[in-house]
Amino acid sequence: MHCYEAHPKEAERTAIRRPLRMGGTILTLLSIAILSLITTTLLIEEASGQLRSRQSFRERIKTAISLSQPTPETQQDASSELDADSSSKETNVNQKSGSTVRVLRDEIYQDTEGRSGRCDVFLPAPQPSDKSLPVVILVHGGGWVSGDKWNLKGYAHQLAEKGFAAITINYRHAPKHPFPKQVDDVRQAMLWTVKQEERFQLDLNRVGMFGYSAGGHLTALVASLANESRSTQTEASEWSEKDPRWQELPKIQAICIGGPPCNFELLPPNNTSMAFFLGDSRKNAPDIYRAASPLAHVSAGDPPTCIIHGESDIMVPLKSSQRFHQAQIAVGVKSELIVLPKQGHMLAFLNPKTADEMVRHFQKELEQ
Repeated sequence: MHCYEAHPKEAERTAIRRPLRMGGTILTLLSIAILSLITTTLLIEEASGQLRSRQSFRERIKTAISLSQPTPETQQDASSELDADSSSKETNVNQKSGSTVRVLRDEIYQDTEGRSGRCDVFLPAPQPSDKSLPVVILVHGGGWVSGDKWNLKGYAHQLAEKGFAAITINYRHAPKHPFPKQVDDVRQAMLWTVKQEERFQLDLNRVGMFGYSAGGHLTALVASLANESRSTQTEASEWSEKDPRWQELPKIQAICIGGPPCNFELLPPNNTSMAFFLGDSRKNAPDIYRAASPLAHVSAGDPPTCIIHGESDIMVPLKSSQRFHQAQIAVGVKSELIVLPKQGHMLAFLNPKTADEMVRHFQKELEQ
């Protein structure tokens, strides 16, 4: 694709930065894969008793997180697309298909430290003036400790090409920000979306969500909790039951989730592999493990769901999605499970079929 910036001189700077952006994207994908692989290995080792102490586990998790972070030099290169010219945040991108996508970068959906409260908006260009757009909020993966909104920009571009508004979001990361802060960040992004209705001509009766891996978990959890009692919802939130924001959230009409962890209640009671995110072992925090498990909140009113999972995924086993899908079918939720043959966790994310199936699902469920 070729980018045309708002200022003529920016085109020259863009040509220089493009290789750096690609390098930053590859680095982030590799870092997420490394972190996920190490975490999975630790999970297996701890469950089998190979890790001799909790301290050993914590030290290796800290090592995994450090490996997943780019160096300051690479981080500067990778973020040049976002930071090089703060006065020019809007870009028109010509796609290979001939269509054009309007991109607004670094919108602020909430005031939090760093870049965790920012989002990017992708819109068809030119945007039809006579109709509102269905909107999809996209939540990145990265084991709840890493990742960035631009990891999903390819998915967002594809949605915008097909006539959707797409919003990719950042959120706060564990272990500094444990559960349920990430869940509330997703909800806050939903509230920001409501406030942009007129600005972007959004149809709030056609709101969807997509997430992959940890983002798939957050998407499934927010959607599954949406029709539960307020007391159940607050178990996965820092909002109080009387917080007026609950009433302002838009209804989620459809979700698509890839490689999602759906049930933490299956972990052994003394397992601490999720303590960096959930705070403790399941034995010591059973209510938190249940609150964080999308499977525990499946009910008849949940939105139509498309689940995409790699057959050979060892980071998040296929059974996670199969059980979630079966639970949805059992209560009458419109649910579809697509298994990608011989694909692992990261290959399924990179597989074009995943994005194609996501677009197909939202076309079916959100287009009128």
